[in-house]
This record gives sequence, C-alpha cells and structure tokens, in this order.
Amino acid sequence: MKFANLTLVFFMMISTCCTASLAAQQGVDAGNHPKKTSTSSDDQIDPRSFANVRLPPFGARGDGRTDDTAAIQAAIDSSERVYLPKGVYLINPQIGLHIRTGTQLIGSGRSSSILIAGPGGGSLSQLANYGPGSIIRRRFAPNNRNPYIAYVRLADLSIVLTHPQKTITSDKIQIGIDFRNVSRSIIERVHVGNSLPIDASIHRTASHVYDSQGYGIVLGTVPSSLIDYSGGELNVIRDSNVWGAFKAIVLDDEILSPRSAAHGTIIEYTDIQGAQTLLSQESIYTRSVTFRNNTLQNVVPQPAGNDQATVLRIDGQDIRVDGGYVEAGGLANYLIRLGPFSKNLIVSLQHISCTNKPITLDQGNENSISYRVDCPTIVRRAP
Repeated sequence: MKFANLTLVFFMMISTCCTASLAAQQGVDAGNHPKKTSTSSDDQIDPRSFANVRLPPFGARGDGRTDDTAAIQAAIDSSERVYLPKGVYLINPQIGLHIRTGTQLIGSGRSSSILIAGPGGGSLSQLANYGPGSIIRRRFAPNNRNPYIAYVRLADLSIVLTHPQKTITSDKIQIGIDFRNVSRSIIERVHVGNSLPIDASIHRTASHVYDSQGYGIVLGTVPSSLIDYSGGELNVIRDSNVWGAFKAIVLDDEILSPRSAAHGTIIEYTDIQGAQTLLSQESIYTRSVTFRNNTLQNVVPQPAGNDQATVLRIDGQDIRVDGGYVEAGGLANYLIRLGPFSKNLIVSLQHISCTNKPITLDQGNENSISYRVDCPTIVRRAP
C-alpha cells in the first residue's frame, strides 16, 4: 500500500503539470523559436528558460547526417528545459545523451522531432555495467555513490534505433531509453524502436526481419542495500509506442538489472509491438506495478531464436494488468508467463487473439487471470 500511495501522489502531481502538448503548455511554437502563450499563469513558462538545440550557442543541425550528440548534450547541461524543433538528430550510441534531475526534453511531435542512433552499441555485459549503447540515459558509476536523478520528462519525440539488418548483433546492442536508476519521471507521447514512427520524415527500406534487436525502454534499480543504489522507482510511461526490439519495454531485466525492484511503475495507453518480448517485469522483488489499457501486438521472435517469444511476463508481486488489447500473431510461444515467485497478480485482459496455440503459464501463487481469447491456448498452472 505504501508504494501504491506514493505512485498515486506522484502520478496526480505530474499529470497536473505535464499533460498538455508542448505548444499549449510549454510556450514553444512548431518552429525554432519559443513563444508566449495565453494559457493560465500555472502553465506559463518563461520562454527564455528553454534551450533550443537549433539556436546558438548549441547549433544542432537536425539534418540526419551531422552528429548532434554534443550540441544536444550542451543544451541539456545548460538548462532543465530543452526543446527539439522539427528535425532528424543523429546521436552517437557510444556516447548517448545524459539526463539529469529536472531534465525536460521536449519535441514537436513523434513524426517530426527524431533522435536517430548511429551504428554501434554495446554487448549485454557492457550494457549491464552502464557502458555504451544507450541513446538516452543517466550518468551512473557502478560500485560508487551516485546522485538521485528524478523529475525527468521526455515528450513528443521519437528515438529510432539502428541495428544490423542482415544479422543479429551481440556487441552492437542499443537501448532507446535507459531509465535504470531514474525515479519519479515520465515518458509520454514518445516513439522508440527499430521501426519508424508513422509519417516520419525519414525512410528505411529494411524488411523488419531483424528489427527484434535491442531494447526499447528499460527501467530498473540496483539493490537498495548496495552503495550505488540511487532510486529507479515510481516512473510513468503513457500514450507512447515501442515498435521493433528484442524486448520492447522491460522492468528489472534479469541481465541488465539483476535483483532490481522498479516499484510503483505505471505503463498505460501504450502501443507495444514487433518484439520477441513485448512487455516484461523480471524480478521477484518488485511490488505495486500497474499495466493498464495497453496494446500488445505482433510478437516477432529473432530469426533462429529460442522458444521464449512472449506477450506478457511478470515475476513480481501485487501487480495489476487491466484492460487493453492483445493481438499476439502466430509466433508467440507464451501469451502470459507468471513466474514461480509471483504472487497476488491480477491479470484482466479484455481481448486476446492469435493464430497458433501459445501457452498461458501460471507458476505463482494466488494469481488471477481472466480474458476473452479468440485462439486455442494451452493453460498450465503450478501444481
């Protein structure tokens, strides 16, 4: 109940101040220049407080060819409020963009303000140790004291990953948004993945066969007993889409964040598709997470992959999945996987469709699963 109450307070707080579009709320027009608005005094923000990445002294080009990593980072370092006008901004994945407490990175829309990763990345081991490969991340030093990073907002932009298109990479893996050890923050109206957003100003001719690589959004913590613990709970993802990844959205990834506990996470009204695992929470320590009214669509295993293609996986306790729509496709091995230490989970989905016989596996205790399903399924429960 403690985590649930904290999450509610945070969600109400950030909903009050952060739901309007950039043009209406943040006082920035669709071009390169901030402007004042006629909104209420509570919504008015001094335009001079915005760092526009295209204007001096930052000078990002936004042409999709020039490396804009340093220019955008300079804007983030100089101001909490950073505006990305329409453009395609090339980001070096070996460096990435480093957020700090209070960072608001705001674009003019998912189809127009695009951060595109250059080639490169890291191995799973490097990513687990906060090495290269994350496009948006925080600075973090394992085994050392780290400051808390909180109250970050990402909105109205896209992050497009770049993985090899003829093979599955093991050493050039990318993460779109790495929110490990980031607390009380929000991601809204953001597109992430190897696939492009609708009406994007860039084009790719890829076949999408190898789009099931990398990670869309990652959330997690280190154990609170360790010296490098610095939060990672009470985050919100809403009204976003993650298309094309190995894992689209993952809390407490078993390799990247072992013994993690991303308590109080809320993910809602988000469109997740084209991944080997669409939505997963992978730690036995996590409590009070809510997934509601999300679309989980089209599981796509990696070529020659294993038999673990999954729509929804949960391993924690006191977690609720409510509403939404699932269209698993014909390649999912699992519709729902509830781990052996899961407990008091409530999974209530309105509709599931598929064209094969995926497995609903409940290995936990005192869990409840209900849904209307338009496909033959195999249900397995713990003895």
